[in-house]
Amino acid sequence: MVTKKTAGLSIFAGPNPWKELLATARDFGKIVDKPQDAHAIMWFGRDPQQIVGRWSSKLQWLQLPDAGIEKWLLPEVLDGNFVTTSAAGAYGSQVAEHALALILAGRHELVRAARATYWDPDNLNVRTLDAVSVLIIGAGGIGSRLGFLLGNVGCTVEYATRHARLVSPDTFSIAVENLYPRLADFDVVVLACPSTSDTRGLVNHSFLRQMKSEASLINVARGDLVVTKDLTCALENHDIRFAALDVTDPEPLPPDHRLFTLENCLITPHVANPPRAKRASFVRLVHDNMELFVEGKKMHGLISGNVGY
Repeated sequence: MVTKKTAGLSIFAGPNPWKELLATARDFGKIVDKPQDAHAIMWFGRDPQQIVGRWSSKLQWLQLPDAGIEKWLLPEVLDGNFVTTSAAGAYGSQVAEHALALILAGRHELVRAARATYWDPDNLNVRTLDAVSVLIIGAGGIGSRLGFLLGNVGCTVEYATRHARLVSPDTFSIAVENLYPRLADFDVVVLACPSTSDTRGLVNHSFLRQMKSEASLINVARGDLVVTKDLTCALENHDIRFAALDVTDPEPLPPDHRLFTLENCLITPHVANPPRAKRASFVRLVHDNMELFVEGKKMHGLISGNVGY
């Protein structure tokens, strides 16, 4: 409900807001038809050019729709005299569940099983998750939720982050720059980190050669974290056992791309965060950030342009 404290707050929601988003915004202020008239912009569009620079000097807060903000790292955003927040952490649950499904698909050889045209279960090398060692690169909303899920089914989980830090009361992460000597320790490597100058192309020929030959690679983060041609070669040569990708580079892959035909590769079309779940999570984020904004408290997903998230 609009209070005296928020009655003067003008909010623009776009580009095509749905009723739940508008209802949440109306709880905190007045909906306006033009971004130029807004103190706060709740943006759920994919193309920054639809909104960037269309605001006025009265803008105090811009809420972005995605956890990854690389396409928003523009002078108009970074140099603006307003707060900008991403959706970092908002979509952790649904993406983590998808990552778990991809891990299970690899352990249970579901690609080969689903494509088989004859009944030969003994030909499948099915493995459970019990005592599997997993490295999650990224310890944000997705990585931490996935670690919780995996820990509950008997996996040993470690994290890698930009700098080594405490990620749980008894766990320090591995600094990304120190990963190579440790890669052979893990049965599964999951990418759940932002795309930055430090992580783009992280998974290349050298990285893949350091992994176990029986290991799996899972990417639910950004396609450009992986050098696609290097991964294709590694899978063809069985340098690693399996890869599952919800994101690719380029995206989408050409229909005749070699990865689509490999039995040790599973590709899902960027559906780890399906539209209905994404909208519901975004509405919850907007509500929480609105409360923090009007109370003058630190908001969720505050971006730092110098690190890229």
